Amino acid sequence: MNVANAVRALAVHLYDAGELETSAPLWEEARETYCSFGINAGVAECSIRLARIARHRGDDALAAQRLAEAKAAAEESGDEDTVAYVLSVAKEIW
Repeated sequence: MNVANAVRALAVHLYDAGELETSAPLWEEARETYCSFGINAGVAECSIRLARIARHRGDDALAAQRLAEAKAAAEESGDEDTVAYVLSVAKEIW
């Protein structure tokens, strides 16, 4: 978990600095790690960031796939805030 959180922190920093392409592999790594631990809220956040990156690239199919992953993970998390976050970003993306 510490590794996933550290990778996520770096991904957030790069993403917020506009380095979307550089942050993408870090989001993937964090997502895989959260997934392996069953941390669905973390999976949802990483997937929604990856959806935004895919949309920025113009890859609507990948964006839709990542968005579906984010929605499923958010629902599995049972956390209302995570579900609300994913739904609000989904509206923003599309």
